[in-house]
Amino acid sequence: MSKTIHWMEQQTEEWFSLRAASIGGSKISKVSQAPSTSGYKTYLNQFISEMITGVKYRDPYTNRFMDMGVKREPGAAMYYSLKNPDVDIEFPGMVTMDEHRHVSPDFTIGLTDDGCERVGEIKSVIPTTHIATGRSMQVPTGYRRQCNWEMFICGADICDFISWCPEIKSRPMIVIPYSMDKKLIGEMRKAADKFIKAAYKGMDEFIQQSGISNAR
Repeated sequence: MSKTIHWMEQQTEEWFSLRAASIGGSKISKVSQAPSTSGYKTYLNQFISEMITGVKYRDPYTNRFMDMGVKREPGAAMYYSLKNPDVDIEFPGMVTMDEHRHVSPDFTIGLTDDGCERVGEIKSVIPTTHIATGRSMQVPTGYRRQCNWEMFICGADICDFISWCPEIKSRPMIVIPYSMDKKLIGEMRKAADKFIKAAYKGMDEFIQQSGISNAR
């Protein structure tokens, strides 16, 4: 599978531009929903708007937990690196498979045009969530699609899922090596293909309807 590695800083205008009308790890769960669900419909309309305008939609909603995660991620990556001095972690801005599929991993190890040793997904969480993850040592169900989408796009077989909570000083980081789920990846690939097809159909219908309306 071919891919393009974009070595850029995340959260920049260039980075947002590349994400327009492209399914990333944070949205693959919505794409995998039934087309009748509100989450699917909302994202489909957003995707169509990005196809037409070329501008990435930026959700104005945020909360303190989301802001906390963005601020704490660099510290988590540094801690991971210190605990694994024999590996060199990389910070690609984005990896694209094509115009409509991408991921922005928190970090990678051994990323090349031909494959990737592993990807890293960091979740900065509250103590209760951190403890629950540590006791189960399982990647939470809600993040499994995201991890697999990252492995699929980057060409990795392993994702280090990281729960990061500096408040738990005795064990601030939990690392769960998560192996690729080929069945789930197959399901997501089919869902993404259908979603993109529906987006093109929806865009064509919208433009045609707009033309008829303007003619009147």
